[in-house]
Amino acid sequence: MAELLMDNFNVPELGEDLAKEVIFRVTNHVEYPNSETTQEIVIRAERKATELFDGLSDEPHMDDIAWEETKYWAEKRNEGEEGRDTIGGELRIR
Repeated sequence: MAELLMDNFNVPELGEDLAKEVIFRVTNHVEYPNSETTQEIVIRAERKATELFDGLSDEPHMDDIAWEETKYWAEKRNEGEEGRDTIGGELRIR
């Protein structure tokens, strides 16, 4: 599924918020079957992240995306919007 998301990743169609959430999930919240698959998909997501986040280097890493995720959800909480959590692999509104 993560590979399919990266194959069809389109920020204008997804919208910026959902696009960011996809990058967060693909990079830091999906367990892949092996290291080769992890590397292939995560590197693609990291490259796509440079379209969404100012200040990322041309070659960001998973921990850079994790930091962006922390900042993103803190901003959402500060804006008073609902946050999202993952329980058993499913999103839930809190």
